[in-house]
Amino acid sequence: MSSWICDGVPKDGNSYPNASAHEPYENTSPDCVICGLPKEAMQPSTKVPRKTVYVGKPNQKNKQSQWLIPAIVVVALLAAGGGFGLVRLLTSDRSSTPTPSETTTPTSAPVVGGFASENATNGQLLSQGEKILLDPTSEKQAGADAFANKDWDGAIASYQKAADNNPNDPEGRIYLNNAQARKAGNPITIAVAVPITPSLDSAKEVLRGVARSQEEFNQSASGRLLEVVIANDAGALQSASLAQDIIDAPDVLGVLGHGIDPGSQQALRKYQSAGLAVLSPLTISVETSGQSTLKTIPIDQKANELFGSYLQAVSKTLTDYANKNVSPLSVVVFYNSDSAYSEQLKEQLVKAVPQVRGQLIKEVDIMDSGFNADTEIANAEQNGAKVAFLALSKNKSSPSCRDRDS
Repeated sequence: MSSWICDGVPKDGNSYPNASAHEPYENTSPDCVICGLPKEAMQPSTKVPRKTVYVGKPNQKNKQSQWLIPAIVVVALLAAGGGFGLVRLLTSDRSSTPTPSETTTPTSAPVVGGFASENATNGQLLSQGEKILLDPTSEKQAGADAFANKDWDGAIASYQKAADNNPNDPEGRIYLNNAQARKAGNPITIAVAVPITPSLDSAKEVLRGVARSQEEFNQSASGRLLEVVIANDAGALQSASLAQDIIDAPDVLGVLGHGIDPGSQQALRKYQSAGLAVLSPLTISVETSGQSTLKTIPIDQKANELFGSYLQAVSKTLTDYANKNVSPLSVVVFYNSDSAYSEQLKEQLVKAVPQVRGQLIKEVDIMDSGFNADTEIANAEQNGAKVAFLALSKNKSSPSCRDRDS
């Protein structure tokens, strides 16, 4: 799909209540990663508007786009990272909830907490094995009944049969591992939020990676075993409510998953406020310096990373185009210093010009007292500038053009 620019302001005449204006962002997916607007919203239409579209509401068009990145990222992290590093990263930030040492082995009766679905607003969307969320079978239902009654041996036997009958079903394998962890006592509990209702295939893809890493961790663990709460994130406004349920579950030490849609962003901000560690496309950063390092970061920092990448791409596109049409390339850059967006775009353009063997003649701040567009352009031309880049924020572009026309 070709790239397209979204600024959060619909152009097609439809109403999108959940959308909000933002600086222009270049997208390559069907929906904007910042506000969730579909590509069609940026295309002017002469038709009479007839509908209201709720951004982030699950529908056939946006099922894959909202969850494609999480599916790929999560599976890659889980498959390559093994279990222990993942658990340490997820559980390290919830310092307000003290937990026993990971190497502690129960000396008396196993310590087993309740279920995350108990007293939850969205209890029907949460399960550790006490209910079936996808692809029900008689074996899985028998396992769920035993799990709900805390009959761990019965749950293990039934979920083992389910896993043997369908090894490709991740839910049965995860609940089997959970039953074993519950029988051992004092499990390490994390949650994984996946789009079972809006995108079943994407959810299964993520859960297969979870099941594999959970098995690898538990097979190598010398103490506490890993338990996984599966959360069906239906998207839109329900994501934030589901996030609150996960936060309120005292045994859940970290969260994996969620997407890039507006609903997921609201959920991620809730986790961030609660101090609950999250691995999600909008809360992780990978640094590569000889060896790749994964770390959790605030959602706003991730947004800045995405925005920085966008500005780099814009600057490269502009300088490449200018260099093809004007050679040798000599440039003057206009910007307004009262805007962080304008400052960052100017800096990226200044870096990009030498990469195409161009020459930067001057940087001009239109906020300087006495700025005159005619004078600055004349001076730039006198000094050999053949191209002018306007790295201006939206609210300054039109006034600058009026100044030039006058």
